[in-house]
Amino acid sequence: MTIAFLNDQFLPLEEARISPMDRGFLFGDGIYEVIPTLHGKAVGMNAHLDRLQNGLDELAITNPKTKAQWTELVSELVTKNTQALNSASVGVYIQVSRGTEMKRAHGYPDNIPPTVFAFAFATAAPPVPDKAAVVTFDVASGDDKRWQRCNIKSTSLLGNVMHYQQGRQAGKQEIILLNSRREVTEASSCNVFVVKDGIIMTPPLDHQILPGITRKLVIESLAAEGVEVQEVPVTAEVLFSADEVWLTSSSKEISPVTSVDDKPVGNGQAGEVWLKAITAFNKHKFTLQKNLHAVQVYLILTTGDSVVGFITGTVFTFTVKIQAVMCQFDVIAFGNFNLTLFNHVIFKLDDFATFQTHQMVVVLFMADFKY
Repeated sequence: MTIAFLNDQFLPLEEARISPMDRGFLFGDGIYEVIPTLHGKAVGMNAHLDRLQNGLDELAITNPKTKAQWTELVSELVTKNTQALNSASVGVYIQVSRGTEMKRAHGYPDNIPPTVFAFAFATAAPPVPDKAAVVTFDVASGDDKRWQRCNIKSTSLLGNVMHYQQGRQAGKQEIILLNSRREVTEASSCNVFVVKDGIIMTPPLDHQILPGITRKLVIESLAAEGVEVQEVPVTAEVLFSADEVWLTSSSKEISPVTSVDDKPVGNGQAGEVWLKAITAFNKHKFTLQKNLHAVQVYLILTTGDSVVGFITGTVFTFTVKIQAVMCQFDVIAFGNFNLTLFNHVIFKLDDFATFQTHQMVVVLFMADFKY
């Protein structure tokens, strides 16, 4: 018997009940996350909770818990189910729906509490970093017929379910989807990476693609080892001529694909670049995205075409992605802070800045700054 969580109560999973008037049941009006754990340690916790928050914001649903409360809930569910599941690999499913209203109407109702449901389940063991022993995937390909907001991790998964079934009926374990431009979007339940002539590529994030947390951690763990991943459109031609293809997800981590539509990928075996990627992922997956809530950033405009940034805490090293020309930058230790001085800067910060310490990567902000 496993223990679930429903609206502030722990109870046996088989006893969990929701109203048939819950909007998650009637409309798929909710957001979900699946957080993987290994030996009780969560992988990418902060990134998962950030994506949960982003999804709830997109649907205008109030987040019923703080990050600390979600983290505690995940830990409690793993602890309460350790004996029953008897698995070192445990996933925690979290679902937040808009809640229950005693009439069915499309418009968002006002002032109803969200429904919170979570349960733990055993997952497959992580892929072994061994080209001969790793479980590989044979996949199909097909036209992506889902809606145009695939970046939201909504409980409305019928399009994904139908595509997965399409692959299954073709005798395959997954299906890689192609948009109207014959470019790869993702698989029915995974992100996709390809390797061609030593270059690792994955489709860029947009409305067609879920911003996968494992996808993110793969890119960051490889970057920590000095290996670049190009986020670029991947055409069908590149997919079918790739040397390696990988699927990434919380449950599969990085899994090699050995055939697409019955055509071998490369030599039909897991590749050397995959081995490098899974080794890097295993090295960094527990240290990336730690302690996001503990860091604050202050930007101060000063005279003379310069920006001074003060970062709280101890000494940090950093990397910054810039979408503009900048001449140079200097970093100097300043008491208990690092002071970052950008010279000749009139720029727009592109996407994010990451700060690293002791193999810990913290995404600090996503915004544009210019003056």
